[in-house]
Amino acid sequence: MRTRELLIALAAGSGVIFALHSYLTAGRAAAPGAAAAAAEREPPPGPAADAAPAPGSAPGARGESAAGIADGALDGPPDVRRGERLRGSRPRASESWPVAPGSQDPDAPLAVPPDTVENLIARLVKERRPYTFLPLLHRLVGVLPRAPSGEGEEASPRPDPDRLAAALLAALDAASDPTVRQHLIFHIAIALPPEAAFPRLRALGPGGGGGDAEDALCALAFRGDPDALREFLALADRPAPVDARRLVDLVDHEALCLAGEREVLRAWRCIEALDGSPYFWDREFPWHVPPREGWVDLCRVVVPAWLRRYEGHPGSDDMAMRLARLANRDGDPVEAARWASRAATLPDQDMTRSAVDLLVTLAELTPLNGSVLDALPDSAEPGRNRGLLSYVRLRRTAAERGFAEAEEAAE
Repeated sequence: MRTRELLIALAAGSGVIFALHSYLTAGRAAAPGAAAAAAEREPPPGPAADAAPAPGSAPGARGESAAGIADGALDGPPDVRRGERLRGSRPRASESWPVAPGSQDPDAPLAVPPDTVENLIARLVKERRPYTFLPLLHRLVGVLPRAPSGEGEEASPRPDPDRLAAALLAALDAASDPTVRQHLIFHIAIALPPEAAFPRLRALGPGGGGGDAEDALCALAFRGDPDALREFLALADRPAPVDARRLVDLVDHEALCLAGEREVLRAWRCIEALDGSPYFWDREFPWHVPPREGWVDLCRVVVPAWLRRYEGHPGSDDMAMRLARLANRDGDPVEAARWASRAATLPDQDMTRSAVDLLVTLAELTPLNGSVLDALPDSAEPGRNRGLLSYVRLRRTAAERGFAEAEEAAE
């Protein structure tokens, strides 16, 4: 940036800096009044909130709509939430807004494309990061026509399902980036009813090329398609050819997406398809996904297979704890204790306290013989929580049958 422009950018209303700027400009000027002429060419400091739109820009491109605010939150600092960028700041490398038409100044305000289905799809197919991708999905849903409502009913807040299906399928057709295609495949499975989503995803199956085939298989299986579920159970007999044993927070997850690590990212997308909600709790999908009939039965079958396929995944303890709670709800204390014991030791161990609470409760409150303490530790995992379970057995034996029998059991 030239010295004069730097001084102007730093001025922000400071009389001292403006005086210095005038002095420097006057020093360069060949004729009297050049400094004033230069000042006239510069806009006043601060965001030009009331300036007219750039020539050729779409009407309303800088409006105060919710979409405009979301756009600012996504693509710029808080002071440009109205779709404008302060003079002197530059877009990040990930942004693709064009320079205002007819301007050769790279610091000129940028022309923000209006939110239309076509413009949003064009941006979706370039956005790898799933949690930057999500605000674009929210905005896409916001511009689609609403679902028709019955006579006398309030207008539906949900988009017309046919228009939503057309938009998502058009985005999949337009996408070439493997990570973006993965996002879209799983969102199609989650957002659309089976009669709209499943035929298209089945068409991406064997012969679909790249990672589309396995993404489609997993999306279908975790949404309950019986044929795909059988195929996934067979696939899960072999661990995925990736290192799933890595601690990943939201920032790390975005980095994996930018790096195009489609194979390992599939593990997170599977759980999102199963639950119909984002894996990371502080995000939200733009669609309403009602509870599905048979969801509990699907969990019992597909989650153990997921644990085998993505062994060591940081969500393993959460999935094991889910199975423990389902078994406990169904009145099967041995199965509940078995999964709680696993959840207490699997990565990433943020469920350890809950898992140990459930395991100890079941070990303490079920009969001393013939139940949890006889079943665990089991022969398949003899070392898992062995010391804890032995302690509970000896303590209960001493309390219920006397120290002599406890001492004999300890030997």
